[in-house]
Amino acid sequence: LTNAGSKAMPVNVCVDGIKIGNNGVKTVLKSTKSTDTNSIDNPKNIIPTTSKIKVGKKFNVTLEPYSINVITLK
Repeated sequence: LTNAGSKAMPVNVCVDGIKIGNNGVKTVLKSTKSTDTNSIDNPKNIIPTTSKIKVGKKFNVTLEPYSINVITLK
């Protein structure tokens, strides 16, 4: 899931047709500005962070500004 905007975006997720558990992992790659990059001088300016989240057939997640989000369902 991607949020290319400058404001946080709430998203309702509905998973149908597969069996999933209650726990998931959200990996986020984000920046404070859309023009940010990694460089030789600052190679860790944009790095992924991982957190555990509760999931189910239906769940809500907030996408931070300028972020790419991967949600792993277990």
